[in-house]
Amino acid sequence: MPHLLELESDSDIMRFTGLGRAITREESEKRLEKLLVQEAGPFGTWAAELRTTGEFVAWVMLKPTFFEAPEMGCMILKKFWGKGFATELGIGVLQYGLSLPGDVKIVATTDPANTPSIRVLEKIGMHYHKTLTHQAGDRELISHYYENCPKKE
Repeated sequence: MPHLLELESDSDIMRFTGLGRAITREESEKRLEKLLVQEAGPFGTWAAELRTTGEFVAWVMLKPTFFEAPEMGCMILKKFWGKGFATELGIGVLQYGLSLPGDVKIVATTDPANTPSIRVLEKIGMHYHKTLTHQAGDRELISHYYENCPKKE
């Protein structure tokens, strides 16, 4: 719980999430409870740690959402930004998702202004597919929607 709270209480980290703002300890606890209930089968939310020290780096996920395919995502502590962890974690989650049985498609969304995330998605082989407008609580969000397969013309 302390790691999730550290991420979710940081306004810079939360700026491009569906909530768009840092959240309180109580809100974070409720989110954690919801995440634990939603996890089933091969999907989930995981903590990423440094191999050498066990220090917490990020939260990563691959889970069913309202999209037609599982969605991948991550939040990384600020002190680890710009060090390649997002790319490494993205590759790992994508490879894991693609190893699941069946014809798996993986999706990811990001705010159009979140250029570091867009660069990471493109670097790991995700392709821009469309722009979406959807509700996240009381906020209307505009997101770029990426898939692991090229857009069909």
